[in-house]
Amino acid sequence: MPKTLVLYYSLEGTTEGLAKNIAEQYQLDFEKIQPYKEIKYKGFLKYVFGGFQVIFKRYPKLKPLKSDLDDYDTIIIGSPIWAGELTPEIYSLFLENIIKNKNIYIFYTCKGSDNTPLDKIKTLIEKDNKILSSCQCISLDAKFKEEKEKLINWIETINF
Repeated sequence: MPKTLVLYYSLEGTTEGLAKNIAEQYQLDFEKIQPYKEIKYKGFLKYVFGGFQVIFKRYPKLKPLKSDLDDYDTIIIGSPIWAGELTPEIYSLFLENIIKNKNIYIFYTCKGSDNTPLDKIKTLIEKDNKILSSCQCISLDAKFKEEKEKLINWIETINF
């Protein structure tokens, strides 16, 4: 039976809440991606520093994962959107070749844009992996319950 890991990055907790909900509901392993140097700012300043990292392609060095990725066939990745892209921490996963030969599902959270950030990272991910599908959760502050339901419906399409 294929094993699935929920791997996510979250600065303020929205993506983390959804990732943990998925993992608990489907009894999946989960782990937070952690850079050695975390952004220390919250609120508006996090947008300044996070956006800076994205725009200037500053990809942080990541702490080693506790999970052994060889134990998993499928990885569900969760990420917020910063400056129209997945976070630099997600890029680091693939630039550092941490994830290879996996089936990838991606969900991402954002506050308003309905553009897909996958176009910018798809080639990098698919160099060694296969993206099976993605789900976008928009404006979580305003309609968290609806977006959480949409995410759960998307997860139902995955054969664990």
